[in-house]
Amino acid sequence: MDEAKTDEILAAPIKHIQALFSTNWVPGDTHWGEKHVFDQLLSDPTVRSKVPLLNTTDKDTIKPTQLVRIRCMIQDRLNTEYFPGLWKTTINGETNWKIGKYSDNMLEDIGDDHQEIFFDRACYYCVPIPGETDWVKEKLINDTSSASIDMAVQELQHTRRGVKRMRDDHDHETVQPFNNIEENLKKVKIDDPSAANSTTKSKVIDFNFPIPETEGQPIIVKVYDCDDMKFNEVIEFYGVLEQYSPEPIYTEGNLMWMSEEEMLVHHPPSSVISRLHAITHINLGEGNPIGIHEVSMEDVNLLECRMNIIQDLTSLTHDALLSEYLLCAMVSKVYSRVNAFTLGYFPVNIQVPHEFDKGSFGKVIEMALSRYLPKSVFIDVTLEKFNNEDFKLVPVQNHDSNRLQSGRLQLSNGTCVIIDETYLSSGTLNEHGLRNISALKYLCNFQKVTFDYGFHQIDFNTDYIMIIISASKSVILRENPACYNIKLENDADNDFLPISPELHKNIRKYIMYIRNMSPSELDGELAELVQDDFVNMRKANSDMQIGDLNMFLTLSRLLSISEGCQNTTKEHWERAKQLEGIRIERLSI
Repeated sequence: MDEAKTDEILAAPIKHIQALFSTNWVPGDTHWGEKHVFDQLLSDPTVRSKVPLLNTTDKDTIKPTQLVRIRCMIQDRLNTEYFPGLWKTTINGETNWKIGKYSDNMLEDIGDDHQEIFFDRACYYCVPIPGETDWVKEKLINDTSSASIDMAVQELQHTRRGVKRMRDDHDHETVQPFNNIEENLKKVKIDDPSAANSTTKSKVIDFNFPIPETEGQPIIVKVYDCDDMKFNEVIEFYGVLEQYSPEPIYTEGNLMWMSEEEMLVHHPPSSVISRLHAITHINLGEGNPIGIHEVSMEDVNLLECRMNIIQDLTSLTHDALLSEYLLCAMVSKVYSRVNAFTLGYFPVNIQVPHEFDKGSFGKVIEMALSRYLPKSVFIDVTLEKFNNEDFKLVPVQNHDSNRLQSGRLQLSNGTCVIIDETYLSSGTLNEHGLRNISALKYLCNFQKVTFDYGFHQIDFNTDYIMIIISASKSVILRENPACYNIKLENDADNDFLPISPELHKNIRKYIMYIRNMSPSELDGELAELVQDDFVNMRKANSDMQIGDLNMFLTLSRLLSISEGCQNTTKEHWERAKQLEGIRIERLSI
């Protein structure tokens, strides 16, 4: 497809879909090949970069009819909507079929004689990806194509004139395009019928972010081609922004029976929470903005990258052993679940000396890991926080508003979760505090987060990078025998040269490449050696269990992967035994 045609479709996707409908529609069909067309079009990274990214683009520069995209995490699924997907109009004797997909409104005169065919669409409440690190946000801004910005700026004046005409033509509608969200939040007021003298009570819309401090805006995405998206998935949606905020025609449940609170959650003003009609989407996996097409390890020396990141981590932590374990944690992924074992999981508990300032080393670890990982969440826990009703860790269904109230552990896979226990003191936990600490233990032990729906609970498998910092053995991980407990020691000189920005970029590519490798395998000869070594270990230490063998194997596999090796060798196994010997010896002191 030539560039001019591509730009034309990106500028007016609904016009192109109407043409596809006119050509391809067969009675009974709800799709007319539009997803296939846009999937092919957007398979080219250059074309994708032309589509304005709502996460980084000023909405005032976006033309109402153009294709846009947004990176987000699915936080909740709202009620399915039923809407007129097609309608037939007869005006002055001329009959036409129009599409109602990708819009909440029929802006044209439908005439006296009309027929409607209803479709359904899934509605998802999506939030900014929790824990995205600064370098990711900077890369997204830098990667925004200048072509998309130029195109939007050129159309801005025309867009504003068009919006004014729409206001004039539809006085009975409230058109609220791309207003400043802070200003709109100040204007959101809901009448409280129970209030005396018809007073008005102002209610602030809760964005329901898992991490309350997250910057950005939520969005309601209406999906037409897929209704099985999962909670916490990271998706890049491509579609068009809705310009109006009408009351929907039908949803699952009667609007007349919706409470004021439920209406505010499911149908908030579009000036505060926008709607996107998704034409297609891309599952981003862990959401790393470094695309596969950007990673060519032919130009990057894996062993050199490994050496550089170990040096950088050691310069910050002053502990070479810890740096090895942190790197293994950074590249670890859960690849299988067998009975009580979560294979590939690599939880690390860093035990800092009591003379360290509380919380100080946790910030060091957060800074060190967030340099290279795309998502990092820091949670410092105290007795008071655990007991505080506002400190929520797991998602809980709110039956009054019919929404899933998010918790801090509702994150996407690949997120690095750093938990700092150094402020934790002795005391009594209330019922809420017990639920919070139980949720953390369950996550750290089994890589699962429980969603509480009141009458029942559902476990969701997770794949987080878990780092726990404590003054002694972790309270949260105390019952987990498969945790790599490391007593911090200053065993390294801080004489490494600073890492350049270019090396930072290469290391990020290295991390992304390594995390996408398949789990390494043991060859037959090594498997026999491991078996013999384990027998000898048990003879020397009768407390050695099968779980300990799994820890040795997991470490040796991660050492292998960190070097870009698909097969674990004898050298990796011997290196793992050496590191584990040093780690265990430290704990005995």
